[in-house]
Amino acid sequence: MTRPVTLAVLAGGRGRRLGGRIKPLATKDGEALAARILRVLGGQVEARFLVAPPDLVSALSPLAEVVEDPGEGPGPAVMAAAEAAKTEWLLVVAGDHVAPSAALFDALWAARAEHDAVCVSAEGRAQGGFSLFRVSALLAQPPPEPFSLWRLFAALDTRFLPLEGLDEAASRSLEDVDTEEDARRWGLELPGRG
Repeated sequence: MTRPVTLAVLAGGRGRRLGGRIKPLATKDGEALAARILRVLGGQVEARFLVAPPDLVSALSPLAEVVEDPGEGPGPAVMAAAEAAKTEWLLVVAGDHVAPSAALFDALWAARAEHDAVCVSAEGRAQGGFSLFRVSALLAQPPPEPFSLWRLFAALDTRFLPLEGLDEAASRSLEDVDTEEDARRWGLELPGRG
């Protein structure tokens, strides 16, 4: 069953802690992380986007429609996806999440009610890399400052779900890769630098 949701996989990060490797192109069992996210979640939404910088469009365009990333951090990337969305809701997933599952999407969807955004909170910090937004509420906001996804959560009527209340599959959906140690732990093959 599809929901009135656009999935936006954020693929604009430069992987500085990984020596400039493009994390969404890291592979697990031969499948790029961005492709894995699209495969696991794509059948439950009406539209799928990859938000990526111009130099990655050719590498990622076979996976889904590409929306150009403004290149100023995740806040502006989310706004670019909202401007392109054709649905009422926008599901944002960072392209370096290694264990995406429908369980977390289901939890966010069930908690949306009259809220404008839903995301998980762990130790008092919003886990914005896997979050749900009402598109009309996003588009009513002024452009976010560079790197300021958190400012969007503060400006919107956001519901925060405690990490402790999620089941294991939903919690694992928040796992991402930031370091070479993370990549080894998850058995990832990293792409070339730059």
